[in-house]
Amino acid sequence: MPWSRWWRRWIALIVFLLLGTVCVSQSARPSATVVVPSATATDTAPPPTSTWTWTPSPIWTPSPTLPPTVTLTPTVTMPPTYAYAPPIFKQGQVDLTAGTNFNFDDGQMDVEVTPGPGVMHVGVRVFFYGPLYFWPPNIADCYNAPYDSKRNAVADAGRWVGLSFCYTTNEGRVGALHIERVYTGADGRPHLVFTYLTWAAKRPSNP
Repeated sequence: MPWSRWWRRWIALIVFLLLGTVCVSQSARPSATVVVPSATATDTAPPPTSTWTWTPSPIWTPSPTLPPTVTLTPTVTMPPTYAYAPPIFKQGQVDLTAGTNFNFDDGQMDVEVTPGPGVMHVGVRVFFYGPLYFWPPNIADCYNAPYDSKRNAVADAGRWVGLSFCYTTNEGRVGALHIERVYTGADGRPHLVFTYLTWAAKRPSNP
């Protein structure tokens, strides 16, 4: 029977273990040989193995070639330029009839409106230069104008409507006038309308 074979094996194993224990525990006599049963154990497990995993390094890729560095010149912001305008002594627009005197600045009277109508000097330092085809002129245009002592009046102003003239005053200042209109008023008298501009700068001398 299978069970009987198992029992016989268990009994043989127990007897074997008891005999080994008795033999070891007995006192050994001189020259006696002690037999110690031994058991041989067989390691059937396979030797350990080591697994190495190798990861290759990434292939080095050179950086793209960059363009050369361009050094930019800093932008310099210039301050705004202001045009120097000499101070103006007196300016305005007038409508004058024949026989009326007028002063371009202060002090002695400068001109008289003639029946033409026209503008005639009053005083010895009033001179005219023109005509000029623009308005208003720059002070340099009138300051450096080649005044002539014989040109001390603007006759027949109706011919010069829309044009300009430089002038000097009895006080030595320079200016410019622009003839706007010539007409006959309700009273039958001729009228002269002009715009004027007198700078504060004075010329050292007049012709």
